[in-house]
Amino acid sequence: MNSSGCFRERLKGGEIGIGPILIIPSLHVSQMSATLEGVNFVWIDLEHGAIGRETASAMVASSRGRAAPLVRVTSGEHWLIKQALDMGAEGLVVPMVDTREEAEHIAQAILYPPAGFRGYGPDVAAQTWGIPIPQYFKRANDDITLVIQIESREGLKNAESIAAVERVDVLFAGAFDISVALGKPGKVEEPDVEAAILSVRDAAHKHGKKAGTIALDPVLGQKRLNQGFDFLVTATDMVLLTRAMAEYVAALKVPSK
Repeated sequence: MNSSGCFRERLKGGEIGIGPILIIPSLHVSQMSATLEGVNFVWIDLEHGAIGRETASAMVASSRGRAAPLVRVTSGEHWLIKQALDMGAEGLVVPMVDTREEAEHIAQAILYPPAGFRGYGPDVAAQTWGIPIPQYFKRANDDITLVIQIESREGLKNAESIAAVERVDVLFAGAFDISVALGKPGKVEEPDVEAAILSVRDAAHKHGKKAGTIALDPVLGQKRLNQGFDFLVTATDMVLLTRAMAEYVAALKVPSK
């Protein structure tokens, strides 16, 4: 992992983002994931994972300095955003964003005044970043990565206007929710679903933003990288763990008794 400079600046400089979604509530899982070669962020999932606020804070702290801890909140409500950032998250992921107005509100919620309206209380965040509070206050507006997820028909329709919001860093195609929205659940490589996913990539790049998506296996992941995606989420920790266990057990020849 390249630890020089903040994750947002490294993305802007051309580094490709690669990391897992973490839904298991464990600081050990986040720490282990963050130390893996080639992983430069961990996506701590409060939307679908069974992760409470205190555990999420510990997971953020355990990965900080190894890979960038990004926290996915359940929605774009400003108080949820404040909680995620105040635990020291280096980035925020917001699902189901459908309009430019929603994206603008979220962008303002991550910023301290006068640029935005984030409430002031960075005691834990500054400690997690390992810097004094005044320095955190100066750096946070510039260093926090904002990932906006496009996952609905309305979001697809408005993807370009959402990508045009200045403080959005990554426009993320939520492949599985898009497939559900288009009536083909899970079929992320069906032509019309694939076209929708690629349209998010095009909207992001048109406005100078990074394009992200998810790929549950490395073959699809390589395809997405070859298609020009700059930010790739792997399968969840639970999927990776159960897949590895299933492969191990299937490879055994257990003697019969």
